[in-house]
Amino acid sequence: MIASPVKLTDWPTDDRQTVGMMVSAKVLWWSNIVYIVVVALGAIALAYLTTLVNAAKDRELARFRTEADTKIEQSRKDAAEANARAAEAQLELARITEPRTIEPQAQQTLIDRLKQFAGQRYDLTVFADSESQNLLWSIYRILNEAGWVYTNAHTSALQRGMSVTITRDLKVRVSTHAGLRASMQDNLRYDSSTGIALATLKIGMEEIGLKFSAGFRHVPMEGVPADLIVIAVGEKRVDRNRRGRTVTGR
Repeated sequence: MIASPVKLTDWPTDDRQTVGMMVSAKVLWWSNIVYIVVVALGAIALAYLTTLVNAAKDRELARFRTEADTKIEQSRKDAAEANARAAEAQLELARITEPRTIEPQAQQTLIDRLKQFAGQRYDLTVFADSESQNLLWSIYRILNEAGWVYTNAHTSALQRGMSVTITRDLKVRVSTHAGLRASMQDNLRYDSSTGIALATLKIGMEEIGLKFSAGFRHVPMEGVPADLIVIAVGEKRVDRNRRGRTVTGR
């Protein structure tokens, strides 16, 4: 015969209270365990998320710093290049605006070199601006000191007013050329005394930085004696090379 199960209500009151308290304590204990576990898991999750966020922030900060450093370095390079271009432009401007001059020592060197051709006749033309006229005056004094003889081959041009006055005693014809030019009646006659004098003048001037352009290839030398050298002090020339940079012609 199977005994019927004992119900809790059949227990004595004191026993029922004791069992209830034990069950409640057990439930409370498990509740606390669950709470602690949940809190611990939450803390772990929060710490993990915080680590992820901080790592992301660190990566973003590192990327930002790298980009910032790159931009700063590029800005420095751009600034350096801009400064270099500005300095080059200033030098270029100085070359363009700097007047052509012949230093006293260079003048004496030219005088000593050209004295061997004392008596050589020459004519002068000049562009109608002060810079060209000042250079012409320096050349005139050098040639005069070397014993060369100024001879105007086109006096009619002076009479027609096609001249500029350098000093009270010196009037020269106006030139429309650019740069320095020097020619004689026959540019191929460098075996003559006049040809040698012309070559010596050109070489001496080029050694001090005043380079001569080609002779008057497109201008007839009619009326010019064969023993006469024609020197033209033209406008200071500014050309552009293939790269677009300014090249100052003397």
